[in-house]
Amino acid sequence: MIDPPTGGRDRAVAGVLGVGAVLFVGFAATRVGSAGFPAALSLPLVLLAAALVVAVAVLTHWYPIRPVAQGLAVFGLLVHALVALRGGLVWTRGCSAVLAVAHGWALILLFLITAAENDEDEDGVPEDDEPENAGYPKVVETPVSEVVDLAVASGVEPPASSGPESTGSGSPGSREPHFEYEERP
Repeated sequence: MIDPPTGGRDRAVAGVLGVGAVLFVGFAATRVGSAGFPAALSLPLVLLAAALVVAVAVLTHWYPIRPVAQGLAVFGLLVHALVALRGGLVWTRGCSAVLAVAHGWALILLFLITAAENDEDEDGVPEDDEPENAGYPKVVETPVSEVVDLAVASGVEPPASSGPESTGSGSPGSREPHFEYEERP
């Protein structure tokens, strides 16, 4: 099976996850350089490896990885929101706030991709483009007089109130249905 060409949403999600992880490693590298804290690289490097795998999987339309990509986007959003809200350099906090928003946008795009795929039927046509009631039997309106004639022909006595002397709009031959309502105690 040949995969369809990669759409703009797929490329945007892969780009946000990949670039966000690379920038996160860059922020950690500056922290290691200034403070001499090498353990600060462990989480960004793990996120970079996961983001690259997920980005390639999203670009190649590997569907089972989609929940993992959504989880990675949520995790990236939370990590960058925490970095933006804690004390530190203003430029680091500002960039992390932008990356948190970008991860939120990537998460929304992932949900939109999944919704667009679920909107297509087996024939590959979105449900909005199909004619109404496609695949369902056609509903045919039958005049009341024909129903009464069919009932009489099959030996069933029609109700006494189905004649022209009945109240309501459903007289024989009309296309309007006749309904009677009984009051319940």
